[in-house]
Amino acid sequence: LAEQMAARGIKPEWEVFNLGHILSDFTTLTAEGLDTAPYYCNIVLGGHRAFQGGLPYTPKILQMLVEHLPEGTVWGVSGIGPTQLPATTHGLLLGGHMRVGLEDNLYYSHGRLATNLELVERAVSATFERPFVDGDEYVVELEVEKLGNSSIVFAWRILSGDAVAVTGSHTVVHLDEEGRPSPVPEPLRATLNELCVSASSPVIR
Repeated sequence: LAEQMAARGIKPEWEVFNLGHILSDFTTLTAEGLDTAPYYCNIVLGGHRAFQGGLPYTPKILQMLVEHLPEGTVWGVSGIGPTQLPATTHGLLLGGHMRVGLEDNLYYSHGRLATNLELVERAVSATFERPFVDGDEYVVELEVEKLGNSSIVFAWRILSGDAVAVTGSHTVVHLDEEGRPSPVPEPLRATLNELCVSASSPVIR
């Protein structure tokens, strides 16, 4: 198949589920001239381990896979299920791209089905103010931006010293036992009210 694609000028997308896919398939076939740079690679994490020897998402696993990609690779990350948001956001921080959508993840939050539009909007909600540098020390701040009847909007940012590196937000909806939106319980609401941006000390570090 790789030979037929090369003969027709078709560039493949290399799907990587584990390190062996990079060291064996990807590296071997590109060394044989069956694909030329720039290479296009999608790293898939968080799937069932019985499929393609898939690996879970952890920061160390993603970092390891990225470090072994051949020079000249344009790469992105797919996270399956609940790993979609952390895996793809981490991929952006490492200089890659992201893939989101219902094929990889059906839920926006626990028990709440998503739409493709919602997943894309959440993916682009992170704003990068400055590049990350290895060795820098970062602080993550979290606050409650808005507290609705059944929803909570969290705002977050990552700081390097006094400089803002990343800002973003996400929404959580409280559900009842049947998976329907329901009012935020009063004890939780009281705690969240103390963390609202209007409070005197709203930020969690």
